[in-house]
Amino acid sequence: MSSAKLFAVAMTLASISSGTARAACNPLEFLLPEVNKTSFSSTVNLAIAQSVDESTTSKQDKNFMGSLLVDDVPFEMSYKDAKALSIFKSKHLQLEMSNGMKEDVLRIGVSSVGADAYKRCIELDNEIVRLIEINEESLKTDLAVMTLEWSPAGPVDGDHELQVLVRGGEINGVQTFSQPFVSGETLPLAIVRDQTRELALLIHITGNGGGSKTYFLPRAPTMKVVPRQVASDSVDIKRSFDYGDSLVSETKCVTPPPGGMLLPSTIHFNGGIGGPVAGRAYFAIDDSNSSQQVCATFAASGPGGKDVTFIKGYFTVYSVTAEPIAPGH
Repeated sequence: MSSAKLFAVAMTLASISSGTARAACNPLEFLLPEVNKTSFSSTVNLAIAQSVDESTTSKQDKNFMGSLLVDDVPFEMSYKDAKALSIFKSKHLQLEMSNGMKEDVLRIGVSSVGADAYKRCIELDNEIVRLIEINEESLKTDLAVMTLEWSPAGPVDGDHELQVLVRGGEINGVQTFSQPFVSGETLPLAIVRDQTRELALLIHITGNGGGSKTYFLPRAPTMKVVPRQVASDSVDIKRSFDYGDSLVSETKCVTPPPGGMLLPSTIHFNGGIGGPVAGRAYFAIDDSNSSQQVCATFAASGPGGKDVTFIKGYFTVYSVTAEPIAPGH
Protein backbone atom coordinates (compact mmCIF):
# COMPACT_ATOMS: atom_id res chain seq x y z
CA MET A 1 0.00 0.00 0.00
CA SER A 2 1.38 3.45 -0.87
CA SER A 3 2.08 5.94 1.88
CA ALA A 4 -0.66 8.24 0.57
CA LYS A 5 -3.24 5.44 0.70
CA LEU A 6 -1.96 4.30 4.09
CA PHE A 7 -2.37 7.84 5.39
CA ALA A 8 -5.96 8.01 4.13
CA VAL A 9 -6.87 4.58 5.48
CA ALA A 10 -5.30 5.23 8.87
CA MET A 11 -6.97 8.62 9.24
CA THR A 12 -10.40 7.22 8.33
CA LEU A 13 -10.30 3.95 10.25
CA ALA A 14 -8.63 5.44 13.33
CA SER A 15 -11.44 7.92 13.77
CA ILE A 16 -13.96 5.06 13.56
CA SER A 17 -12.18 2.40 15.63
CA SER A 18 -11.04 4.73 18.42
CA GLY A 19 -14.26 6.67 18.97
CA THR A 20 -15.77 4.30 21.53
CA ALA A 21 -12.52 3.85 23.45
CA ARG A 22 -11.94 7.59 23.68
CA ALA A 23 -15.42 8.14 25.09
CA ALA A 24 -15.37 5.26 27.56
CA CYS A 25 -11.75 5.38 28.76
CA ASN A 26 -11.03 9.05 29.34
CA PRO A 27 -7.37 9.26 30.47
CA LEU A 28 -8.13 12.46 32.40
CA GLU A 29 -10.22 10.44 34.87
CA PHE A 30 -7.20 8.23 35.57
CA LEU A 31 -4.78 11.18 35.81
CA LEU A 32 -6.65 13.43 38.23
CA PRO A 33 -6.17 11.12 41.24
CA GLU A 34 -2.41 11.25 40.52
CA VAL A 35 -1.88 15.00 40.20
CA ASN A 36 -1.17 15.43 43.90
CA LYS A 37 1.40 12.61 43.81
CA THR A 38 3.29 12.88 40.53
CA SER A 39 5.32 15.50 38.66
CA PHE A 40 4.38 15.70 34.99
CA SER A 41 6.07 17.53 32.12
CA SER A 42 4.87 21.02 31.17
CA THR A 43 3.11 19.65 28.08
CA VAL A 44 1.16 17.06 30.10
CA ASN A 45 0.37 19.74 32.69
CA LEU A 46 -0.98 21.98 29.94
CA ALA A 47 -3.14 19.20 28.50
CA ILE A 48 -4.56 18.45 31.97
CA ALA A 49 -5.30 22.11 32.67
CA GLN A 50 -6.94 22.60 29.27
CA SER A 51 -9.09 19.50 29.69
CA VAL A 52 -10.59 19.97 33.14
CA ASP A 53 -13.84 21.76 33.84
CA GLU A 54 -15.71 22.68 37.00
CA SER A 55 -17.87 19.56 36.93
CA THR A 56 -14.69 17.46 36.81
CA THR A 57 -13.06 19.28 39.69
CA SER A 58 -16.14 19.00 41.87
CA LYS A 59 -15.31 15.30 42.13
CA GLN A 60 -11.76 16.07 43.25
CA ASP A 61 -10.06 18.10 45.93
CA LYS A 62 -10.80 21.79 45.38
CA ASN A 63 -7.06 22.41 44.96
CA PHE A 64 -6.85 19.63 42.39
CA MET A 65 -3.81 21.16 40.68
CA GLY A 66 -1.95 20.77 44.00
CA SER A 67 1.45 19.40 43.06
CA LEU A 68 1.59 20.04 39.34
CA LEU A 69 4.94 21.55 38.48
CA VAL A 70 5.66 24.87 36.87
CA ASP A 71 9.31 24.67 35.83
CA ASP A 72 9.92 22.06 38.56
CA VAL A 73 8.29 24.13 41.34
CA PRO A 74 5.25 22.48 43.01
CA PHE A 75 2.54 24.56 44.66
CA GLU A 76 -1.20 24.56 45.22
CA MET A 77 -3.58 26.85 43.37
CA SER A 78 -7.30 27.31 42.95
CA TYR A 79 -9.31 26.09 39.97
CA LYS A 80 -9.63 29.71 38.79
CA ASP A 81 -5.86 30.24 38.88
CA ALA A 82 -5.22 26.89 37.21
CA LYS A 83 -7.44 27.83 34.28
CA ALA A 84 -5.86 31.29 34.06
CA LEU A 85 -2.43 29.64 34.03
CA SER A 86 -3.64 27.29 31.29
CA ILE A 87 -4.68 30.26 29.13
CA PHE A 88 -1.35 31.98 29.85
CA LYS A 89 0.56 28.85 28.83
CA SER A 90 -1.51 28.39 25.67
CA LYS A 91 -0.78 31.96 24.64
CA HIS A 92 2.92 32.13 25.48
CA LEU A 93 4.04 28.54 24.87
CA GLN A 94 2.21 28.55 21.54
CA LEU A 95 1.18 24.91 21.97
CA GLU A 96 -2.28 24.74 20.48
CA MET A 97 -3.58 21.19 20.84
CA SER A 98 -6.68 19.68 19.29
CA ASN A 99 -8.92 17.58 21.53
CA GLY A 100 -7.48 14.42 19.99
CA MET A 101 -3.91 15.56 20.54
CA LYS A 102 -4.66 16.57 24.14
CA GLU A 103 -6.05 13.09 24.77
CA ASP A 104 -2.94 11.47 23.30
CA VAL A 105 -0.76 13.66 25.54
CA LEU A 106 -2.90 12.69 28.55
CA ARG A 107 -2.38 9.04 27.65
CA ILE A 108 1.36 9.68 27.91
CA GLY A 109 0.79 11.05 31.39
CA VAL A 110 -1.19 7.94 32.30
CA SER A 111 1.62 5.78 30.94
CA SER A 112 4.17 7.62 33.08
CA VAL A 113 2.29 6.82 36.31
CA GLY A 114 1.74 3.18 35.37
CA ALA A 115 -2.05 3.34 35.39
CA ASP A 116 -2.95 -0.35 35.18
CA ALA A 117 -6.62 0.53 35.57
CA TYR A 118 -6.50 2.58 32.35
CA LYS A 119 -4.79 -0.25 30.50
CA ARG A 120 -7.47 -2.68 31.66
CA CYS A 121 -10.14 -0.21 30.56
CA ILE A 122 -8.92 0.03 26.99
CA GLU A 123 -8.44 -3.74 26.86
CA LEU A 124 -12.06 -4.28 27.92
CA ASP A 125 -13.15 -1.61 25.47
CA ASN A 126 -11.67 -3.63 22.59
CA GLU A 127 -9.21 -0.99 21.48
CA ILE A 128 -7.45 -3.21 18.97
CA VAL A 129 -4.32 -1.20 18.13
CA ARG A 130 -2.80 0.82 20.94
CA LEU A 131 0.36 2.35 22.26
CA ILE A 132 0.72 0.79 25.70
CA GLU A 133 3.66 2.94 26.74
CA ILE A 134 5.06 6.30 25.65
CA ASN A 135 8.13 7.81 27.28
CA GLU A 136 7.21 11.27 28.59
CA GLU A 137 10.60 12.52 27.40
CA SER A 138 9.15 12.05 23.90
CA LEU A 139 7.32 15.36 24.39
CA LYS A 140 10.49 17.45 24.68
CA THR A 141 13.35 15.61 22.97
CA ASP A 142 14.14 14.53 19.41
CA LEU A 143 13.63 10.86 20.28
CA ALA A 144 10.10 9.54 20.83
CA VAL A 145 10.13 6.07 22.41
CA MET A 146 6.86 4.11 22.25
CA THR A 147 5.61 0.53 22.56
CA LEU A 148 2.88 -0.73 20.24
CA GLU A 149 0.52 -3.61 21.00
CA TRP A 150 -2.03 -5.40 18.80
CA SER A 151 -4.82 -7.18 20.67
CA PRO A 152 -7.65 -8.29 18.37
CA ALA A 153 -11.02 -9.06 19.95
CA GLY A 154 -10.89 -12.74 19.00
CA PRO A 155 -8.88 -15.38 17.10
CA VAL A 156 -7.42 -14.22 13.79
CA ASP A 157 -6.40 -16.19 10.71
CA GLY A 158 -3.88 -15.60 7.97
CA ASP A 159 -0.85 -13.37 7.66
CA HIS A 160 -0.86 -9.84 8.98
CA GLU A 161 1.35 -6.88 8.24
CA LEU A 162 2.07 -3.84 10.35
CA GLN A 163 2.26 -0.64 8.31
CA VAL A 164 3.46 2.58 9.89
CA LEU A 165 3.54 6.08 8.43
CA VAL A 166 5.32 8.88 10.30
CA ARG A 167 4.83 12.57 9.71
CA GLY A 168 7.30 14.88 11.44
CA GLY A 169 9.84 12.13 12.09
CA GLU A 170 11.49 8.90 10.93
CA ILE A 171 11.84 5.30 12.07
CA ASN A 172 15.15 3.73 11.03
CA GLY A 173 15.70 6.57 8.59
CA VAL A 174 12.39 6.22 6.74
CA GLN A 175 8.90 7.67 7.11
CA THR A 176 7.06 4.54 5.99
CA PHE A 177 7.83 0.95 6.88
CA SER A 178 6.07 -2.40 7.14
CA GLN A 179 6.80 -5.79 8.67
CA PRO A 180 4.92 -9.01 9.60
CA PHE A 181 3.04 -8.70 12.88
CA VAL A 182 1.57 -11.34 15.19
CA SER A 183 -1.53 -11.06 17.39
CA GLY A 184 -0.65 -10.15 20.99
CA GLU A 185 2.85 -9.07 20.01
CA THR A 186 4.39 -5.85 21.31
CA LEU A 187 6.78 -3.74 19.28
CA PRO A 188 9.05 -0.92 20.54
CA LEU A 189 9.22 2.09 18.23
CA ALA A 190 12.04 4.64 18.38
CA ILE A 191 11.12 7.70 16.31
CA VAL A 192 13.65 10.41 15.58
CA ARG A 193 11.43 13.46 15.37
CA ASP A 194 11.67 17.03 14.19
CA GLN A 195 10.93 18.93 17.41
CA THR A 196 9.73 21.97 15.49
CA ARG A 197 6.82 20.01 13.99
CA GLU A 198 3.85 18.05 15.26
CA LEU A 199 4.40 14.30 15.16
CA ALA A 200 1.73 12.10 13.57
CA LEU A 201 2.04 8.33 13.87
CA LEU A 202 -0.39 6.43 11.63
CA ILE A 203 -0.60 2.69 12.27
CA HIS A 204 -2.45 0.08 10.22
CA ILE A 205 -2.55 -3.71 10.62
CA THR A 206 -3.82 -5.59 7.61
CA GLY A 207 -6.00 -8.69 7.45
CA ASN A 208 -8.68 -10.29 9.59
CA GLY A 209 -8.82 -8.71 13.06
CA GLY A 210 -6.54 -5.85 12.07
CA GLY A 211 -7.21 -2.19 12.68
CA SER A 212 -5.88 1.32 12.48
CA LYS A 213 -4.86 4.01 14.92
CA THR A 214 -3.53 7.54 14.69
CA TYR A 215 -1.50 9.26 17.42
CA PHE A 216 -0.47 12.90 17.54
CA LEU A 217 2.17 14.63 19.66
CA PRO A 218 2.66 18.40 19.73
CA ARG A 219 5.93 19.99 18.76
CA ALA A 220 8.45 20.46 21.54
CA PRO A 221 7.97 23.77 23.37
CA THR A 222 10.45 26.58 22.74
CA MET A 223 9.23 28.62 25.68
CA LYS A 224 8.72 27.73 29.32
CA VAL A 225 6.66 29.24 32.10
CA VAL A 226 8.85 30.27 35.05
CA PRO A 227 7.38 30.94 38.51
CA ARG A 228 8.85 33.40 40.96
CA GLN A 229 7.69 34.60 44.33
CA VAL A 230 6.87 38.29 44.58
CA ALA A 231 7.12 39.77 48.08
CA SER A 232 5.19 42.71 49.53
CA ASP A 233 6.75 45.40 51.65
CA SER A 234 6.97 44.37 55.30
CA VAL A 235 4.99 45.84 58.18
CA ASP A 236 5.58 46.04 61.94
CA ILE A 237 2.52 47.16 63.89
CA LYS A 238 2.41 47.20 67.72
CA ARG A 239 -0.62 48.27 69.74
CA SER A 240 -1.05 48.55 73.53
CA PHE A 241 -1.52 51.17 76.25
CA ASP A 242 2.03 52.40 75.56
CA TYR A 243 1.83 52.27 71.76
CA GLY A 244 -1.81 53.35 71.49
CA ASP A 245 -4.90 51.14 71.41
CA SER A 246 -6.64 52.43 68.28
CA LEU A 247 -6.81 50.25 65.18
CA VAL A 248 -3.91 50.67 62.79
CA SER A 249 -3.96 49.00 59.38
CA GLU A 250 -1.67 48.98 56.39
CA THR A 251 -2.55 47.64 52.94
CA LYS A 252 0.26 46.33 50.77
CA CYS A 253 -0.02 45.40 47.09
CA VAL A 254 2.19 43.68 44.52
CA THR A 255 2.09 43.50 40.72
CA PRO A 256 3.63 40.92 38.36
CA PRO A 257 6.84 41.36 36.36
CA PRO A 258 6.35 42.86 32.88
CA GLY A 259 4.46 40.44 30.65
CA GLY A 260 3.69 38.11 33.55
CA MET A 261 0.73 37.30 35.74
CA LEU A 262 0.06 36.61 39.42
CA LEU A 263 -1.61 33.52 40.90
CA PRO A 264 -3.64 35.11 43.73
CA SER A 265 -4.54 31.81 45.43
CA THR A 266 -0.84 31.17 46.17
CA ILE A 267 -0.63 34.13 48.57
CA HIS A 268 1.12 33.29 51.84
CA PHE A 269 1.67 35.35 55.01
CA ASN A 270 5.21 35.25 56.37
CA GLY A 271 5.70 36.56 59.88
CA GLY A 272 4.04 36.61 63.28
CA ILE A 273 0.70 37.65 64.82
CA GLY A 274 0.05 37.74 68.54
CA GLY A 275 -1.51 39.38 71.58
CA PRO A 276 -3.55 38.67 74.70
CA VAL A 277 -6.92 38.87 72.88
CA ALA A 278 -7.58 36.75 69.80
CA GLY A 279 -8.63 38.63 66.69
CA ARG A 280 -7.10 41.98 67.65
CA ALA A 281 -4.40 41.46 65.04
CA TYR A 282 -5.14 39.99 61.65
CA PHE A 283 -4.05 39.51 58.05
CA ALA A 284 -6.85 39.99 55.47
CA ILE A 285 -6.62 39.10 51.79
CA ASP A 286 -8.37 41.49 49.39
CA ASP A 287 -11.42 39.95 47.68
CA SER A 288 -10.73 41.86 44.45
CA ASN A 289 -7.28 40.37 43.83
CA SER A 290 -6.51 39.55 40.21
CA SER A 291 -3.74 38.27 37.97
CA GLN A 292 -2.39 41.84 37.73
CA GLN A 293 -2.58 42.98 41.35
CA VAL A 294 -2.70 41.23 44.73
CA CYS A 295 -3.31 43.17 47.95
CA ALA A 296 -3.66 42.31 51.63
CA THR A 297 -4.23 44.28 54.81
CA PHE A 298 -2.20 43.98 58.03
CA ALA A 299 -4.01 45.35 61.09
CA ALA A 300 -3.86 45.42 64.88
CA SER A 301 -5.60 47.20 67.78
CA GLY A 302 -4.66 47.32 71.44
CA PRO A 303 -6.42 45.37 74.22
CA GLY A 304 -6.49 48.33 76.61
CA GLY A 305 -3.57 47.32 78.78
CA LYS A 306 0.19 46.94 78.88
CA ASP A 307 0.19 43.69 76.87
CA VAL A 308 1.14 44.20 73.23
CA THR A 309 -0.92 43.13 70.24
CA PHE A 310 1.23 42.93 67.16
CA ILE A 311 1.54 41.86 63.54
CA LYS A 312 4.89 41.79 61.82
CA GLY A 313 5.79 40.38 58.41
CA TYR A 314 4.98 40.42 54.72
CA PHE A 315 3.24 38.27 52.13
CA THR A 316 4.45 36.44 49.07
CA VAL A 317 2.54 35.34 45.99
CA TYR A 318 3.67 33.47 42.89
CA SER A 319 4.02 35.18 39.55
CA VAL A 320 4.72 33.47 36.24
CA THR A 321 6.51 34.72 33.14
CA ALA A 322 7.25 33.09 29.79
CA GLU A 323 10.93 32.72 28.90
CA PRO A 324 12.81 31.00 26.04
CA ILE A 325 14.16 27.52 26.64
CA ALA A 326 17.93 27.48 26.24
CA PRO A 327 19.18 25.25 23.37
CA GLY A 328 19.86 21.72 24.55
CA HIS A 329 17.50 21.95 27.56
